[in-house]
Amino acid sequence: MTLMEVMVAMALLAMVTMMVYSILDRALVFAHKGEGRIVQLERDSALLNLLSRQVRSGWYDSRSKGVVIVADDNVLRLITKAPLLYPENGTVLATYYLLDDALYYDEHKDFFNPEHLDGALDPEEMTQLLADAQGLHFDYEGGAVLLTWQEQEYELWPWCTEEEEDE
Repeated sequence: MTLMEVMVAMALLAMVTMMVYSILDRALVFAHKGEGRIVQLERDSALLNLLSRQVRSGWYDSRSKGVVIVADDNVLRLITKAPLLYPENGTVLATYYLLDDALYYDEHKDFFNPEHLDGALDPEEMTQLLADAQGLHFDYEGGAVLLTWQEQEYELWPWCTEEEEDE
């Protein structure tokens, strides 16, 4: 082989190596973006599932003939039979609080305490569920919790049966 053939072979090998590296680099970038998107979708799905489960398991108050839910733009309070933090407590007052695009959560076993239903909220005493909950809004209208998040609206309905209403 001549020196010229060896140099052409080395140049071709360098070009093929650069193409393979470029393809692998792009594949790694797309894989990283995909993993980030999957994590975000799982986080969003988990929050929606938690809210849905807690609203569906809302505690029926026979005196007021309804589920105890209070909501405004940045606070959602409901008495539920599906606690997140302390499952052994049974029925709890679950409180969701939006502050500076972060979502905080707390629950109390003594849900009948008016201080918990109407009291001031301190995010330092609550558990942060989401650091970026931008665009999340709560409302309670017509028996359903209306949740707006990421330009989508959700209606979450409690499971109130006629048997509970008769009690």
